[in-house]
Amino acid sequence: MIYPSLTIDPGGSIRSPAANCGLYGLKPSTGRLPLIGCAAYVLGCETIIGTLGPISPTFSGVELFMKTIIKSKPWVHDSMMLPIPWRDQEKHIHLDNKKLTVGVMWTDDVVTPAPAVTRALKEVVERLKLVDSIGVIEWKAYQQKEALEILVSGSYHFSYQCELN
Repeated sequence: MIYPSLTIDPGGSIRSPAANCGLYGLKPSTGRLPLIGCAAYVLGCETIIGTLGPISPTFSGVELFMKTIIKSKPWVHDSMMLPIPWRDQEKHIHLDNKKLTVGVMWTDDVVTPAPAVTRALKEVVERLKLVDSIGVIEWKAYQQKEALEILVSGSYHFSYQCELN
């Protein structure tokens, strides 16, 4: 048996190595896996919250890791956790016989993906549209430029005030 490894992902540290090395990686939602005992280089910085996730040479390794952690109910010991039990993938996706809807964002109007990424997204969308139980919609970014300006201006004011003190 090949065991998965664990890494933290505030911005691609699970997904990028997995994609570049032909591995399976999962970046769960923030608050899905416990961070108790993990060293954090940005403790108290809640602008970009990292999340733990597995990387494995097999999909079943990722699934085994997630099932094991979630079934241990880590939210009992960590109040930052989402108290959501493990759900079987098939049953969860086809809840009430509704279609799974997948949103695709081609650009956030700040950063446009490289042509290779856009081509890969188009291929995925084409294949998803062939599955009857999946619907595909275009997802539009909402005021991304304005949000970035607020974030950057807030960081500037915060760092400026820290330098004054």
